[in-house]
Amino acid sequence: MKIINLIVLILVNSLIVTVFGQYTTRMKYRIPGNDAGKSASDSVLLISPEFQMTGMVIRIDTSDSFLKTFIIADNDTIYVKADEHASDTSSYLSSNLIVFKNKMSDFYFYPSAIKKEIEFFLIDASPSKKVLKKSGRKKKRCRLFRTRND
Repeated sequence: MKIINLIVLILVNSLIVTVFGQYTTRMKYRIPGNDAGKSASDSVLLISPEFQMTGMVIRIDTSDSFLKTFIIADNDTIYVKADEHASDTSSYLSSNLIVFKNKMSDFYFYPSAIKKEIEFFLIDASPSKKVLKKSGRKKKRCRLFRTRND
């Protein structure tokens, strides 16, 4: 069953990449000064990848928790919650998919109770120029049909 899920995920991901020009990257962070396993409640991380993103997923160790964890992006506060649909949570805990209203170049991350390593899977799922050109042509055709019927 896991192999089928993996194959479907790979196929869907390759389709998204060709249609939408999706770009993803993974960034790992260790909570600064947390070598003793202390809580990160006072820590704030500024995450600034080298591209603009439209969404992300966060992954942490199963011994940690997303309790009171949030991000601030474009003056919005987004609380991070565990993905309740994740199938394999034996070695890590994934967040829900976070989608930004606008493309973001950075955000602030408040890890709260997270003590270990944090992985950010950052996504730019903006439509490619090729897709935008095609959608523009369809809109023109629709307008022509509407004016013809009026």
